[in-house]
Amino acid sequence: MKEGDVVEIKIGTPNGTSKFYNNGYEYLVNCYTEAVKGTKFEGKLTFTRDDTLGNGFASALKNNQVDMLFGVGWTGSTLDPYNLMEAYTDSSYQYNPSWDTTKEMLTININGTDYTASVKAWNNIMLGETETISSGKGETIAYSCGDADEDPETRLNILAALEMAVLMTYEEIPIMDDASASLRGMQIHYYTEDYIFGMGRGGIKYYTYNYTDADWDAYCASQNYNLQYK
Repeated sequence: MKEGDVVEIKIGTPNGTSKFYNNGYEYLVNCYTEAVKGTKFEGKLTFTRDDTLGNGFASALKNNQVDMLFGVGWTGSTLDPYNLMEAYTDSSYQYNPSWDTTKEMLTININGTDYTASVKAWNNIMLGETETISSGKGETIAYSCGDADEDPETRLNILAALEMAVLMTYEEIPIMDDASASLRGMQIHYYTEDYIFGMGRGGIKYYTYNYTDADWDAYCASQNYNLQYK
């Protein structure tokens, strides 16, 4: 960079009215500004915002209209990591069109033999489609390893290799994760106190109650109907 050069980072949000997006934008600007203090980047980062994206945030990022998104993105497939990989490897979904997964080659060991195919082909194989893969000895085979192929160990190895390929590109960096909190009523008993991924603590189906209706009324009355959850 030359003297006087700056780096402009455009942050995209669906709108400019949400407190979440307004506060989030200010938070990110402050974090990045503070992070480069004392370095050669100090004073060289500038931030702008496009708050008109609506539901078009994915296209905006793909088309380089914005550089950063937060609070939006791929949802679903929590319990299906095989399908979720399409968010990174399929051009219909991936936010980073500069990574051509049809040309990025990946070698995976299948039953003792190393086979090579494109990242996209391996993803198709993992989803049950048949693709041609090649060994270093010039051998080619038509291969699939989806759910119906009943080879879960190999399928898991393919998933792990694809995840590594995604991480090794370093072209998209996650900047946040989200969480939520709720207050459990004294009347409710969860199925489990330990959080189980995908199931939470059992949900309404497995709730039980600590009091009968009459006992609950009596308990609330004994507390002057002012329950303390501290």
